Amino acid sequence: MGQARCGWGKWIRGLLILLVFILGVAAGIWLARQYAIDLCLDAGGSWTDSVVWTCER
Repeated sequence: MGQARCGWGKWIRGLLILLVFILGVAAGIWLARQYAIDLCLDAGGSWTDSVVWTCER
């Protein structure tokens, strides 16, 4: 029983690490997009241009 529990703990820990990693990457992408949109708006581009990444600086 103890060994099975240890195995489960490892599996759950691996899953949690993976989940945190995925969330971190998603947050990074989201923040980068927000930053790009802000830069685009500051440069005088329209909001729709910045959303579809066709902003000219």
